[in-house]
Amino acid sequence: MSKRKIYTLLLGLAGLFSFFTTSSRAQVRVKARLDSAAMLLGDPNRIVVSLDGTSGNASVDWSVLDTLEELVIIGDPSSAKQGNQMQFALPFSVYDSVGLLLPSFPVYLQNETLYTNDLALLVDFPKRDSTLNPYRSIRTESATLADYKAWIIAFLLAIAFGGVLLYLFFFRKSEPAPPPPPPLPDPAHVIAFRSLEDLRGQTGLADKNYYSSLDQILRAYLENRYGIPALERTSSEVVGMLKSEGIQDSDELRDLLSQVDMVKFAKAELPQERRSSGWERVRAFVDRTKLIAPPSTSSPENPVANV
Repeated sequence: MSKRKIYTLLLGLAGLFSFFTTSSRAQVRVKARLDSAAMLLGDPNRIVVSLDGTSGNASVDWSVLDTLEELVIIGDPSSAKQGNQMQFALPFSVYDSVGLLLPSFPVYLQNETLYTNDLALLVDFPKRDSTLNPYRSIRTESATLADYKAWIIAFLLAIAFGGVLLYLFFFRKSEPAPPPPPPLPDPAHVIAFRSLEDLRGQTGLADKNYYSSLDQILRAYLENRYGIPALERTSSEVVGMLKSEGIQDSDELRDLLSQVDMVKFAKAELPQERRSSGWERVRAFVDRTKLIAPPSTSSPENPVANV
């Protein structure tokens, strides 16, 4: 078979397919109607879209009604199918208009979109029933306990609030007075003077024990007075820290600590009169370097000693 005959056959088949498709489309009919073309304000009504001659699925686009503010949808849309016929319905009502023109609705099929006809709706006001009795004045009902519920609650809250105030001002026990503040610690030099007096009163101590106690008193004073860890450092480290702080009498302190270290570690034996000399030198050092508190910090209740 030649190519020309093949092309002729294909064109013929395409024409037949187009013919049958056009014929099937021409058989589909869509129409819109109202259950009632005239209605009263507030009465229910329905828009019904009928579709004839289709075997597939279809749907109606009701969103075209969104522009009509006077129309209110009062239920869900429904659909029914029987053979090649389908019917779609949408319940609605009108509350503020004397007439509406409803636009055509798109109906979506599998391969195309059809449009319904437009609809006109006449809306009228309900007539007044002349047989009704004229309005009478509203008769007031007798008051009940529920009518005064808010006042009762407010009254009870006021009583409760008054009771709390009465308890706070008249019946609540007074809290005990706070304990007095702890006494202020003695200054560093006062502690050192007290310890030196105790050491001088001890007789019969060996040189090592005596000078160890004197060294302990001196280092405790330095730690309390200058805030340096004198009890945990060597004599040279203590002197170096005092020099770095710009503290005077560091040379005198070096001699004192060296004298004590000779007895403690080198087991040197010093004359008895050196005890008194060492004790006096420590006391003099403490007296020269004691902290004098400023006069402005004194008060009649807590006078500050001249330190």
